[in-house]
Amino acid sequence: MIRRHIVVLAATLSGVAFAAVPVRDANGSTEERISRLERMVESRNQVQLGMQQQLSELELEVQNLRGTLELHSHKLEEILARQRDLYQDIDRRLGSGAGAVPAATSPAVPASAASNVSSADVTANVAYENAFKLLKNKKYDDASVAFSKFVADYPTSSYVANAHYWTGQLSYRDGDLANAKTSFASVVSKYPQSSKRAESIFKLGLIAEKEGQAEEAKSYFKRVVAEYPSASVAQMAKAKL
Repeated sequence: MIRRHIVVLAATLSGVAFAAVPVRDANGSTEERISRLERMVESRNQVQLGMQQQLSELELEVQNLRGTLELHSHKLEEILARQRDLYQDIDRRLGSGAGAVPAATSPAVPASAASNVSSADVTANVAYENAFKLLKNKKYDDASVAFSKFVADYPTSSYVANAHYWTGQLSYRDGDLANAKTSFASVVSKYPQSSKRAESIFKLGLIAEKEGQAEEAKSYFKRVVAEYPSASVAQMAKAKL
């Protein structure tokens, strides 16, 4: 009889002990699995954020290279234009009998050709190059200030559309969507011949997308494809669509 009570008591104690142990499976307790999943999700989010930042930096690097190419192309065009003016001036002088002009007066020829480029243009070009150097050297805050100042100081420069674009790019990089939108919109509306116009329209689409304006973003992407079908940015716009 006593033995029977001992067996029952032992079975009861065993059941209590068993109930006190948390439920486990082959991979650990449920709490451990949840904690492990949370760590995995957090790690993945950090990796994605890092990749996004790297992509933004790479995009800016590519834009820098394109800007350098455009800057060199612009300089080459100015040199060729000055050469054409020089040759035309020589032709006019020779055609009007200026060939009999004494040699002492010949230095006036290059001077007249050089006068086609005003001192204001030279100053504007230097200011733009200085701002672009800051951008290439990744001094983004200083570059943003320099480009904004360039827009204010040289509103008629041939580089002003590019300055608007770079101001927008730097604002977009910093998450300042309002100023980025203003700068890109200026390129689109004021400079229809700018080489930066297609990319500015695309960036307006990205900004609208970030702001949750899906239909507006879609209209910008469609506009890029319609107006610049052969541009490289059109392929990115198609992917967004």
